[in-house]
Amino acid sequence: MQYGLKLKESNDANWWKIHESCLLAVSSVKPILQELHESNMLEVDLNVFINQVVIACLHESYYPFLVGRALFTASRFPKLINKETLESLLKVTANALSDSQNAIIRVCAMKSIYCFCEELSNENQEQIIVPHLAQITDGLIQMISQNSTNQIGYLTLETLLVVLGVNEEFVGSIESKICPFAIALFIKNTNDPLVSSLISDLIKILLTNPFTNEKMEQRLSPTLISILNTTISSKLQNSTNSSDQKDFSTLLTVIFFK
Repeated sequence: MQYGLKLKESNDANWWKIHESCLLAVSSVKPILQELHESNMLEVDLNVFINQVVIACLHESYYPFLVGRALFTASRFPKLINKETLESLLKVTANALSDSQNAIIRVCAMKSIYCFCEELSNENQEQIIVPHLAQITDGLIQMISQNSTNQIGYLTLETLLVVLGVNEEFVGSIESKICPFAIALFIKNTNDPLVSSLISDLIKILLTNPFTNEKMEQRLSPTLISILNTTISSKLQNSTNSSDQKDFSTLLTVIFFK
């Protein structure tokens, strides 16, 4: 990091790459570092590194790769971040999902949200993220809508599943948005087995959540009836649509084995 600062002082355009490489190295060996930190065997002050060095990198807006890497690195160590800084960081990460942000930062923010949810849940501190869930969910839904058929869409959908597992009451508060979204996604992506599997998991979450299950079943019924009618009609015409049959079978599996 010191070498990177020297390059920055000498106006070397590549100084930020040194910092990004260091952040990548730190986040990659996170389990080892945290274990050493907890046993007081780590010579480096990890608290200072995260709260000062990593957070400082978030202000380098001209270098989106560095900002994104800083977001992700911080998300790997929320336990070491003081509460005030963590609240601010969660807000920054939620804002970074906005469509107006650089695409690199948006993807990194999405990955960071996944880590924040997992790390905070492991520490039973998931309530810290609840005030930011609405903005986070809106950002993720927007990203999925824009990238539902590519790798970014898959990763974002996985992140959405983790986010919806943080607080059941919150999910109930956005029922009118998330339930129609899940059904529309399923209908749109019936030919992609990977996406269909993730969407089935999403539907299962909504069907097993006490704050959304009844309304989700009501919304899902017309879709089931439509698929069933199409399947029966196809059979009568001896031209069974395997895609329709698969849709129906998948939905039935999700509903009856929830």
